[in-house]
Amino acid sequence: MSFGPQILWLIVVLFVLPACGVGTDSGPAPVISDIELPGESVRGVVPVSFNLADASGYPVQISVSYRTEGRDKWRAASAAAGATDGQGFRSDGTTQARVFLWDSYADIGFNRAEVSLRVAAQNPAAASAAESLAFSVENDNLPPQAAFAPLPDTSSGVVALSVGLADPEDDPVSVELSFSIDGGENYRPATLLDEATDLAATPEGSIHELRWAAGQDLDYVDRDNLRLILLPRDSLGDGVAVVSNHFWLAFEVAAALELPDPASTLRGEAPLAFTLVGNTETLFRVWIGYSDDGGETATACTQLIGPSDNTRNLRAHPEGVDHAFVWDSLADLGKGIVRDLRIVVELLDVEGNAFEPPLVSVSAPFGVDNAPLIDLPVISEVYPGTGVDDGFYELVGSPGYDLTGMRLYEKWSKGGDGLNIGYAVVTLDGQTLNENGLFVLAGTAGPPADLVLDNFDTFFTRGLPMNVILDSEELGFIYDAVGFGDSDTGTWSFVGEGNPAPAPSEGRSLVRELANTDIDDNSLDFIVSDPTPGSARLWNGD
Repeated sequence: MSFGPQILWLIVVLFVLPACGVGTDSGPAPVISDIELPGESVRGVVPVSFNLADASGYPVQISVSYRTEGRDKWRAASAAAGATDGQGFRSDGTTQARVFLWDSYADIGFNRAEVSLRVAAQNPAAASAAESLAFSVENDNLPPQAAFAPLPDTSSGVVALSVGLADPEDDPVSVELSFSIDGGENYRPATLLDEATDLAATPEGSIHELRWAAGQDLDYVDRDNLRLILLPRDSLGDGVAVVSNHFWLAFEVAAALELPDPASTLRGEAPLAFTLVGNTETLFRVWIGYSDDGGETATACTQLIGPSDNTRNLRAHPEGVDHAFVWDSLADLGKGIVRDLRIVVELLDVEGNAFEPPLVSVSAPFGVDNAPLIDLPVISEVYPGTGVDDGFYELVGSPGYDLTGMRLYEKWSKGGDGLNIGYAVVTLDGQTLNENGLFVLAGTAGPPADLVLDNFDTFFTRGLPMNVILDSEELGFIYDAVGFGDSDTGTWSFVGEGNPAPAPSEGRSLVRELANTDIDDNSLDFIVSDPTPGSARLWNGD
């Protein structure tokens, strides 16, 4: 039983305290204070804590005595077995915490009594003493006992324990489990996966099934000389500890690969995360590729080589080790936008050989957007709405960009527009992009916006397909043009970029997946998604 580095094992010395200083020198007396016990009721070996302060610089002699209720005489308190016979110690004048271990069995026997303790301290100059409050010694309440069923050798990370607990008074019992990897020389706290407090313990004994998280405590390292020790404890203190038989653990963990879904859109140097599960001593290799046919076939991803090759000599752990492969998507896919890709990862042995059956994981679909970053404002989101006046447009560009001189207007499927009559058109004089580089314009029934238009109900009235243009009439310059709603450009007047974007279903938006990239092709730049006014996903280089 250990009480930490500050505990002093004290020999009990019985003496009569003088009324005044001892010896020829005079000086301050030591001071005893704050005598405390574990509780109002104790049993067996009782730790008695107190504070000592002494400024004399002399060695200090400590004595502890006890007195039972109804008796005036103080008797020397027996120190617990193992106490040394030191001749005192010096104090530097500061208050120091001390602990005396009282063997109440030696003094009270297996009986019950009301007791007070007195702690006395003496240096060659003076002496003093302090008394505790009265407390109960309940040595007639016998401590709980425990027993292990024999533990077999195993390969599991969780070890099942069948434990018997008995308490003569039928008191509830808590248990503390420790483990040793050197056959019982040294012990460390063990992690139990089950409740270990207030367990039933009858006089005849109660059986409990507990589980030790051996893999967690041993970090899944094989051990061949294990022992466990179980300490039962009731409300009065520790019971009789029990030690298990010797046994070994040899962990056997099947190799496995876990591949989390990548972000919906990757760009440039893209980290691809994966987790390897297996024995700690085993190294692995992986093959990583990308697929555009749902994972049926794959092309090797070009790795951005850093300080190490993140496909070779990879460690695993039964609880998983996270790794990351940095894919140079620009080298493989160029400056474009590609959608509906999947990452394919195969786990190999350290020599590069495939397992049988193969251990392959295929990710969820994602896109790669390596389109150039914009430097001028463009249209980032188009939401037609579900009723009258509840749609919105969103622009994106450099934060603080002045939109003066620009206008946003619709051009309809038959080639007409409302510029001459002020229908489905807005001028942006005096407006600027916000600190995030975004600008939302909407009607009174729409979302919170940077510009709310009373006549927004003139937008989105002609149905699909349609175009929306962002330009400067004065400069004769078109910043952006988005056409959407029908991929057959032979049946309507498409004036957007590249090919038409798809038609958003009711309640959905047309958005740039990375709002600040532009490849000048509406069909690649835009996807259908939930509306996100004022919160576009921007590529910032991370």
